[in-house]
Amino acid sequence: MKLLTKTLLTFCLLINISSVLGQENKPQEKKERKKVFVGIDLAQPAMQFFTDKMGYEATVVVPVHKKWYAAAEAGYEKSDFDEVGWKGKASGFFANAGANWIVSQDNENPNMNFYMGGRVGFSLFNQEFSEAPVQGYREAPISISIPSHSATAVWFEPLVGASVPIGNSNFYINANTGINILLFKKTDQNIDPIAIPGFGKNNNGLNLRVVWAIGYAF
Repeated sequence: MKLLTKTLLTFCLLINISSVLGQENKPQEKKERKKVFVGIDLAQPAMQFFTDKMGYEATVVVPVHKKWYAAAEAGYEKSDFDEVGWKGKASGFFANAGANWIVSQDNENPNMNFYMGGRVGFSLFNQEFSEAPVQGYREAPISISIPSHSATAVWFEPLVGASVPIGNSNFYINANTGINILLFKKTDQNIDPIAIPGFGKNNNGLNLRVVWAIGYAF
């Protein structure tokens, strides 16, 4: 429910920004140039107050050519889980790389924009299970523990987002939301990961992702 509320708030922000970009803007003395954005995600640290997950993420967006921007994120995440007999934890690093294409932008400030894009994500992490269900003697289910082992995962994320300045400063809010689609996974124990850093819970290979980044454009 909290994730749904956060997603709805993100969509409201994107719609409001898109509406503003569609209006005529008052002429300014000097047109802003395209800038490099460097920021941190506020959603990741906030999640520790509502879920059993915590993490940190940094993001960089760089103008490349006309409406194209290169984008990358990197961070660390750890989570505890208890899913239908599976109880354990996962932790590790992740990185995303991709591009944004500007759908609409402010006439005087191109850094205020509405965009769509895509990311390829990668995570190298460890997972362990304090409880894992297996079939026991005479069909009776039993629970065993599985020690820490390494795992990797790769995914693709189509997304939409917006960038808006905070007042007249060079500080910006960059918010986006997308669907993580799991492409590849591998573990030393041949056990499907339940939680993947940067990807989230492995819900049949799909997971909703929301980013609220605040940072500086220079």
